[in-house]
Amino acid sequence: MAATSACLTESGFSANGLKAAQMDAADAVQATLEPGEVLIARSNTPDLVGRASVYEGGPPGVVASDLLIRVRVGPRAEPAYVGYYLSHLYLSGYWAERAGGASGTMKKVRRTQVRAVEMTLPPLDVQRRVASELRQRQADVRSLVGGLRAQEDAAGSLPGALLQAAFEGAAAPVAA
Repeated sequence: MAATSACLTESGFSANGLKAAQMDAADAVQATLEPGEVLIARSNTPDLVGRASVYEGGPPGVVASDLLIRVRVGPRAEPAYVGYYLSHLYLSGYWAERAGGASGTMKKVRRTQVRAVEMTLPPLDVQRRVASELRQRQADVRSLVGGLRAQEDAAGSLPGALLQAAFEGAAAPVAA
C-alpha cells in the first residue's frame, strides 16, 4: 500500500488514504516508510499543499508515493514535535504562500524549501512534553467532536420520531 497526501491530516497519519501500489521490489525497499518519518504533501491543491503528518509505523510496509516529501529527523529532534511544527506552518498558510507551479489548481513545495525551514529545537525532553500535550489535546478534541456528532444524530432523528408519533396517533413529547 502507498501513502498518499490523503493520509496526511491535521490530527495525524490516517491509513484511510492508503492506495494500492505496484512497484519493483528494489524501489519498494527504498520507498518503504520508517516509523517517525515526517511526510509533507509535495504537490496538491493550494489548500492542501504542505500538509504534514508523522508516520508512526502502522500499518507496516507502507511505501511513500512520489507526491510526498519524506523527512527523517536527527537524534536531537522528536519526530512528533517536528511534525506538529510543520503542521503549524501548513495551517498558518506558510506553504500555500510559497508553493509554486504553473497551474493555479496544483501547487508544489520543493525539497529545498523544506530544507530551508528554520526551526528552534528546545531540549528533547521539552519537545516530547510539548508533543505529548498536543497529542492529548487532539484526542480531547476528537472525543468532543464524536460526542457532538452523536448529539446531532440524535437531534436529527427527533423530527422523525415526532412525525411517527403524530401519524400513529400517539402522544408526542412537548417541549417546555
